[in-house]
Amino acid sequence: MKIINHKKMAASLVCLLFMSTSSSYAQADEASLALDDVNIYTQTYSTDNEIVVTADYNAGTGHTVTDTYGGVRFFLREMTAGWGAVVKDTFAEDSSVIGTESGTATANISLASITPTADLPEGNFYFLYATFESTDGNNYPITGVHPINIIAGENEQDEAPVLMVP
Repeated sequence: MKIINHKKMAASLVCLLFMSTSSSYAQADEASLALDDVNIYTQTYSTDNEIVVTADYNAGTGHTVTDTYGGVRFFLREMTAGWGAVVKDTFAEDSSVIGTESGTATANISLASITPTADLPEGNFYFLYATFESTDGNNYPITGVHPINIIAGENEQDEAPVLMVP
């Protein structure tokens, strides 16, 4: 007849139960980049101003934002009709996010040298875009917001100044 030590058996069962329920099965955060509110970027902007862009980022559990794009890079991108080609990128970066896993990135894109939308070649348009690279080696962009409408500011001249000679 075999004698069972109930105290040892109970302790073993408690230990097994504890191990199975306390094992770390923490969900890994997936890398992502998303604008704070897409709707606020579809307003009309003036060349006298700038676009203040804010996005929430996550480089993924155990990873951080690299310096490849200067942190999170925000683009105001002029495209040809039908998304054919990039004409010009105007961008700004938030370098404060380099080396961090997650948070909020913000940058100001100056519109001082931007051609008003009405003056672009037929079919060309602007859209807002952002990306960053994670230490996992991948780039994480946003889908983009368009159209972005830009009008001439009050300080913008319609014509070149005329030189008057006496």
